[in-house]
Amino acid sequence: MPLFIVPTPIGNMSDITFRAVETLKNSHFILAEDTRHSAQLLKKYDIKAQMISYRDQIHETLIDKVLEKMKMSLNLSLISDAGTPTLSDPGYKLVRDVIKAGYKVIPLPGAFAGSTALCASGLPTDRFVFLGFPPKNEKSREDLLTQYVNDTGSIIFYESPLRVVSLLKSCQKAYGDRYASISNDLTKMYEYIKTDRLSKLIDTLEKESELRGEFVVIIAKADFSI
Repeated sequence: MPLFIVPTPIGNMSDITFRAVETLKNSHFILAEDTRHSAQLLKKYDIKAQMISYRDQIHETLIDKVLEKMKMSLNLSLISDAGTPTLSDPGYKLVRDVIKAGYKVIPLPGAFAGSTALCASGLPTDRFVFLGFPPKNEKSREDLLTQYVNDTGSIIFYESPLRVVSLLKSCQKAYGDRYASISNDLTKMYEYIKTDRLSKLIDTLEKESELRGEFVVIIAKADFSI
């Protein structure tokens, strides 16, 4: 049997697809990034499959058990806490080794915070590069940013509320005062999307008393203007 890659909602639980629910209901086991978190989604859609905690850090201890279950023709699905597994979430090593063992991997389409934010940013969408979470170390982060100074597409990052201002300042240092977009709480009640010059975005966030939720940060190409 194949391994199913099943995206889950990035916020609003109603965003899951009919096919994703059906696939999870037909699964014997669900590999989940955080079983306690995923239990809420499974309960909402009356999904009874047994969950197994899966993270990249414990891949080596689990892969043999996963392959054994696939050999038994059991249905297995991989989910993460939110969005599409393997995209800045666990799963790459699992998919690699399942393919290596000769089994099929079936991906379902679904939520991806990076593309969701890009669609509503007003920044160019014809070409983009997704870099996920940048290095925490300032020097390593700036080294990464300088590699894309001349890139002709929008540059997408994820960042925590604790480091988002620091990332924006690093981007301003590397790219100048380009247009950019910041988003968080996407698809939730307090969804926030703002597009402006980096200097204005930095000023806006520094005035906030407390920042919550992971951010999507998108940097426009050099010649873009609104």
